[in-house]
Amino acid sequence: MSSAQKRITHLNGGRVPARFEYDAITGQALKDHLKRLGLDAYGFARLTGANARTVQRWLADEKDVPHWVPLLLTLLELPKALGTARMVTASLISEDRLNPKAGRYPFRDQRDFPDDGPDWLE
Repeated sequence: MSSAQKRITHLNGGRVPARFEYDAITGQALKDHLKRLGLDAYGFARLTGANARTVQRWLADEKDVPHWVPLLLTLLELPKALGTARMVTASLISEDRLNPKAGRYPFRDQRDFPDDGPDWLE
């Protein structure tokens, strides 16, 4: 079975199988999505709160990509969605304990907001 055909079974607390099974995307498909969005693995991890090593494992097909990832990536491709997501993340991140030299999140102040932010900023 190819990695594109892998099935992910989500379990409810490890006891009862969930109602739905989802097709997993490949590491290459994830890479392609991230490239279109202009994000690298670390940027995606920082944006979503995912573990950076886990994102690397998804990209290397060492671990199945969960259903929420392609769902979120598809939504982030909508107009102004990435900028809005960055602002939401910025409002929640106070520091990066694994990389303290990175300082505070770069879009913390309105003057730093990306051009693709929501219309209400204008």
